[in-house]
Amino acid sequence: NIAGNVTPGEYQALQVFEYSYIVNGSLKVDVEENTVVLEVSSWPSVELSIIEVYWEGEGPYPGSSDLSLVVRARNTGEVNVDGGDAVLELEYPFTPETIRTSILRVVQGDSVEIVFSGINVDYDALPGNYSTSIKLELQTTLYSNVIYTVVEEEIVTLQVETPPTPKIRVVSVKWNSNVAYSDSQSMTLRVSLQNLDQNTISSINAKLYLFDGATGRDGSRVLEDFYGPSIGYGDVAELVFGPIYLHGVQPGTYNTSLTIECLMNIGGSWIKAETLLEIPVIVSNYTSPLSIVGVEWLYQGSPAIALPNATDIVLRLRIYNGGESSTGSIVPEIQLPKGMRLLSIGGSCLTGIAPGYVGTLDLHLNISQAVTIGEHLIQVNLTYQVQ
Repeated sequence: NIAGNVTPGEYQALQVFEYSYIVNGSLKVDVEENTVVLEVSSWPSVELSIIEVYWEGEGPYPGSSDLSLVVRARNTGEVNVDGGDAVLELEYPFTPETIRTSILRVVQGDSVEIVFSGINVDYDALPGNYSTSIKLELQTTLYSNVIYTVVEEEIVTLQVETPPTPKIRVVSVKWNSNVAYSDSQSMTLRVSLQNLDQNTISSINAKLYLFDGATGRDGSRVLEDFYGPSIGYGDVAELVFGPIYLHGVQPGTYNTSLTIECLMNIGGSWIKAETLLEIPVIVSNYTSPLSIVGVEWLYQGSPAIALPNATDIVLRLRIYNGGESSTGSIVPEIQLPKGMRLLSIGGSCLTGIAPGYVGTLDLHLNISQAVTIGEHLIQVNLTYQVQ
C-alpha cells in the first residue's frame, strides 16, 4: 500500500534473501542483499477543457426566465473521467446563486454537454457581458482501485442581449371631440396602437411628450398612460392621454414622441422591451360658427331710424349660431364711431346661443348732434366658449 501523502519520485528498498543449503552433509545458511529502486509516479492529468458555452433558445434578455446554459467540454486529460459534478456559481443579474449538475463518464478524447437549467435574468438587468465561475469536480479510478478527485475552475462570460424592438404601428390619433383648436382646454388625445409582432405584448407603459404650447393639468409636458391586458398579433390597444390644454398653438400638424415600455413574451419568458414612436397631432384653424344675419334700429321696442341727436336708441344685431354646439356666455366688446355713446348692452345672446338658433345683441346708444348722416362702422368683438 502506498500512503496518499507520498511524494512522487524514486525510492530505494532493500531486498534481503536468506537461504540455506547442504554442503558435504552440512547445513549452510547464507544472506544476500539487493537494492531495489521503486518509482512512485505523479498523478495522471484529469482534465475537462471547456470549448463552448451557449444559451439554448433566444436571448437571454432582461426578464428571461427558466433558461438553460449549455457547456461543451472535451476530455483532454490522460485518463478517462468516471464522473463528477459541475457547479455554476452565478451573480447579479442571474439567479439562483448556485446550480449543481452531474457529469457522467467521459472517455479520454471525447466531448460532453453539461446543461445548467432554471436560470433567470433580473428584469432591470442592463444588456452586456457578465463573468461567472464554473467548477468541475472530476473523479477517476486508477490502478489498484485508487480513486483520484480533481477540482477545476474556469471563468466564463455570459451575455445579456438587448431585447428586440417590438413591432408596433400607430393606427389612429384623434382628439376626444375629433378636433382641437389653438386654445382648446381639457382635451383628451386617444392613440390606437396595433401589435404587428408575432410575440404577445403586455403591460404597456406609455409616455407622451407634448409639443410647445401644450401642457397637462399641472403644466407638465409629459403625460403617461398604462395598458395592462395582453395583445397578440394584429390586436389593437388604445391609450388615453389627458387632460391636455392648448395655449395659443398655431394651427398645423405637430409630430410628438411616444415612448413605449412593455413586456414581450419570447420563448415563454416575459422580457422588458421598448420602442419610440412619432405620432402626428393636428391643431385645426377655428372658424367661428357665429354670423350676423340682421341689423335693425329700435326705439321703445318699435322699428325706428337713427337720426343725429337720438337718445336711448337701440341697435339690435341678430346673431346666428351655425355650429353643432351651444356657445357659453357671450361677452361683447364694442368700438363705436365718434359721436356715439354706449349706454348699456342687453339681448338674449349674452347667456349663449344654441346651435341652429338666433340670438339678439342690443346696443343702447345716444347719438350726438354732430354725427354726420350716412353709414358708420361699428366693431363688435364677441368672446365666448364652445364645446
